[in-house]
Amino acid sequence: MAVNKNFVVKNGLEVKSNLLVADTSQDSVGIGTSYIKEKLHVIGGVGATSLFVGGIGTVHVATGTTARYENVNITGLGTIATLSSNAINVVSVNASGVVTASSFKGDGSTLTGVSVGVRTAGSVAGYGVTLLDFRGSGVSTGYYNSNVGIATVWFSGGGSGGSVSISSAAPTGPTNGDLWYSIDYGRTFVYYDEVELGVGSTAVWVDASPFNAGGKYIEAYGGTSYGAIGYTGGTKTVPSIYFTGDANTGIFQGGTADHLSITAGGSGIATVNVGGINVSGAVTSHTLSLSGDATVAGNINVTGDLVYNEERGVNLLITGVSTITGSNTLGITSTKDLNVVGVSTLTNAGITNLVGTSATVTNLNATQANITGVTTVATGFSTNLTATQLTVTGVSTISDVEFTSAVGGGATVGSYTGVTTYIGDGSLLTGIAAGGSGQFNTGLTGATAYAVTASMATALTANASSDYRTVIHSIHVANISGSEVTVSGEMQASFSFAHTIPVPAGSAVELLKQPKVLGPGETIELQASAADALQATIIAEQKEDTDLWDAQVDITSAATWTDLYTSTSNPSVVQSILLANDDGTNDVKARVVWTNGSDTIQAYLCYDLVVPADSTVELCEQPKYLASGYKLRVYANQADRLEVTASGKQITS
Repeated sequence: MAVNKNFVVKNGLEVKSNLLVADTSQDSVGIGTSYIKEKLHVIGGVGATSLFVGGIGTVHVATGTTARYENVNITGLGTIATLSSNAINVVSVNASGVVTASSFKGDGSTLTGVSVGVRTAGSVAGYGVTLLDFRGSGVSTGYYNSNVGIATVWFSGGGSGGSVSISSAAPTGPTNGDLWYSIDYGRTFVYYDEVELGVGSTAVWVDASPFNAGGKYIEAYGGTSYGAIGYTGGTKTVPSIYFTGDANTGIFQGGTADHLSITAGGSGIATVNVGGINVSGAVTSHTLSLSGDATVAGNINVTGDLVYNEERGVNLLITGVSTITGSNTLGITSTKDLNVVGVSTLTNAGITNLVGTSATVTNLNATQANITGVTTVATGFSTNLTATQLTVTGVSTISDVEFTSAVGGGATVGSYTGVTTYIGDGSLLTGIAAGGSGQFNTGLTGATAYAVTASMATALTANASSDYRTVIHSIHVANISGSEVTVSGEMQASFSFAHTIPVPAGSAVELLKQPKVLGPGETIELQASAADALQATIIAEQKEDTDLWDAQVDITSAATWTDLYTSTSNPSVVQSILLANDDGTNDVKARVVWTNGSDTIQAYLCYDLVVPADSTVELCEQPKYLASGYKLRVYANQADRLEVTASGKQITS
C-alpha cells in the first residue's frame, strides 16, 4: 500500500509480530520487542555511523550483552560506568574534555598530560609528573611544599616487617630477618630461615658479627681475615675453651708458654709442647705408630699381642700373649730380668734371668733360666742353648741344649752336651739313651684283633664317655690266605679311609700313616673281598682329653668349596688330613686349603692333587698349625668320589 499524504495512527501500531511496535500509552517505540521500557527500546544491535550526544548521555548495557562503538566522540562531560570486554567494546575513545575513570588498564605508555603525584599510606604528599606511592611499616610520613612543588617522604626502618628484641632467651616464633640481642652473650643474632628463602631446611639464629672478637674481622665476603683471637691461659679446672654445660672440660694453656693442654672433668690428661706429648693416664688406640722416642710415666697395659723388634726395657712384666723378636735390653743383646706370665715367644734373646710360664724360646743364651710352666726351647745356631742353671717346674720340651746344670721335672731333652747333674728320680725324662728312643709311646692302652668279614662290619667301638677320646694309632692288616684280597675301611659307617686296597698273599699292609681320632661311641669298620682271609690288629689309646677332635666330609657337589673343620675358640694342631677316592673306576682331583674366618684362602695344602680310583693320600707327613677362627676347606672336580677325614688337637694350655 502506498500513501502519498500524512498518515496518522492514534491507537498504536504493530508491524509483523514485535518487529515494530508503537505504544501510544507509553508514547514509546519498540524494535524487536513489545515490552517497551524506554522511549526507543531496541532488542538486538544498533548500528550508527556517527553518534552525537548533546548534553548528558548515559549508555546502559544489560548484563550478558555487548555494545560496540568503533568511534566515540565526547565533546562535553561524559560518564561511562564500565569499560570491559563483557559490556562495552570500544575501539577508540577520543575525549576533548575531562575524562574521569575509576581505573585505567594497560601499560599507560600513551597517556599524556596526566597529573599524578607522591603519596604515602596516610595521605597525598603532593603532585608531580609521576605518582610514587610509598607504603609499608618502614614509611613514616610525607610532606609537600606547594610553593616549590617538592614532596618529602621519611623512612623509619622495619620495612620488612621484622622485629628487634633484647632478652636472655631467644624469642619464640621468630620470622626471617628478626634481630635479637642476647644479654647473656652480649651479641646480636639474626634469624635465618632457609625454608622461607628456598635454599634449605634449617632455621637458626646466626651470629650477626662472628668475627668481631679479639680484634678479628673480615673486610668483605671472600676477603682476607685479620686480627687474632685472644683467650686467657686458663687452668685444668677452668679451661679457656670449654663446652656449654661442661665448664671443666676443654683446652687451656697448661701453665706455661708454648704449652697446649687438654682437660676432662677438671683433670689435665694431655699436654703438647715443643718436646712432644705428655699423657697422664691410660692411652687407648687401635693403631699407634711412633717414629721417635716415647716416654710413658705410667704403665703400658696390653690386652692383645705385644710385638717387640729391637726394643729396650729395664723390667718387662708381661701377662698375656707376647712375641719378642731380637730382644735388646740395656743397650746389648741381653735381658737382665724377664718375667713372663702367660704365653710368650722369644727369638734371639740373651737373658740373664728368665722366669716364665708357657714360653717358647728360640736361640736362648741364659745365665739362669727359671721356667714354671709349659716351655718349648729350640735353637738353630751353633752354640745352641747355653745355661749356667736351668730350673724347670713344669713340662718343657728342649732341643739341642748345652747347659751346666738342669733342675726340674717333666723336661724333654734332645741332643745335649755337658750335663753334669739331674735332680729328681728321672722318671719323667724321655728321649735319652738309658730310657730308649723317643718313639716309644707308653700311653697306648690296648690292641684289638679282628677277623675281617666279607661285609662292612664294626671292628672297634670307641669309649662312649663324653670325657674321653680314642686315638687310633695303627690298623695293621695281614693276608693269611693264598690269594690276593682287597680291604676297605670306614669311620662312623660313612667315611672311607681305605677302599679296595690290595693285600697280596703272604703280605701285610698298614692302613694309617697318621693317627686318627674317634669321638665317643664312634666306630672303625672293615671289609674284605673274601671271608677268612684277612686279620686286622687295631692299636688304640684312650685319652681323657676333649681337646682332641676329628672331622669328616663327603664331597657331594663338584667344584664347590666345603668346610672340613673350624678351629673355634683356640688354635689347633692338625695331625692328619686323609683323602680317599671311593670310586672304583675314575680318578678325582682334590684341593685342600686353610682360610680365615671369612673364607679368604691363606694357602693351599694341595692343588688339583690326583687321587686315583680306590686309593688314599695322607697330606700330613708333618703336623700343621691352624690359628683360632681359621678353617680347613675341601674342593673336588667331581661329585661323590672324594671323602676326607681329619684329626687334631686344640691348643688350650
